[in-house]
Amino acid sequence: MDEHTISSPPEPPLRQHEPQPPQTGTRSRSICGAIAILSSAFGANLGIHNFMLGRTGLGIAQLVITVLNFFGILISVALMAIVIGVITIWFNLAIMLGMSIWGIVEGVLILAKKDFRDGNGMLLKNDLNPSLPPEHEGVVGEKSRLACGLIGIFLGGLGIHNFMLGYTAKGITQLVFFIICAITVWFGVGLIPLLLMIGWSLADGIIILTNKRYIDADGKLLTD
Repeated sequence: MDEHTISSPPEPPLRQHEPQPPQTGTRSRSICGAIAILSSAFGANLGIHNFMLGRTGLGIAQLVITVLNFFGILISVALMAIVIGVITIWFNLAIMLGMSIWGIVEGVLILAKKDFRDGNGMLLKNDLNPSLPPEHEGVVGEKSRLACGLIGIFLGGLGIHNFMLGYTAKGITQLVFFIICAITVWFGVGLIPLLLMIGWSLADGIIILTNKRYIDADGKLLTD
């Protein structure tokens, strides 16, 4: 071997790409889950929650099936005078029940599954119980925990506590569904959704009162 030949250093081993932690997007867990459950409780799973999550294909499928089934119910009612109308109405009602169950199951998964992702593969924003991480000191704001919590329990259906905390979209969702429930309950349709709304309001108020790390939309802790 030539004494002037310099041996090249060994190549460093190839480093495997470490998996990147999933990012959190801007889509609201509570709003998407609530819309899925409440709209399905009305028998109107229009796929709105899937459109909001960027899962357009699923949303279109649910919308088309629900709309076509609605027209099928109208046709069946018109044909009730003959036997075929009686048969088809039960078929349409079975489809509506199945669509409602589908939407409710999706809503529960959205609310309960912490690693649920939208159509872009991003995690949903946790606004069910927005808390300051324990390693952060945090800044105490001027919003009262007691006032927001009690309003959430007794007037939560109107979304007032969420408006106070700066969670405007969440407050609007609660207000809109409460108005729909209050109108339709007189026709015997909105009773179950209304009970779900009451449960949501109670849960909101209790979480605000019991979670000492609860933060408003500005990331500030509530005053005791």
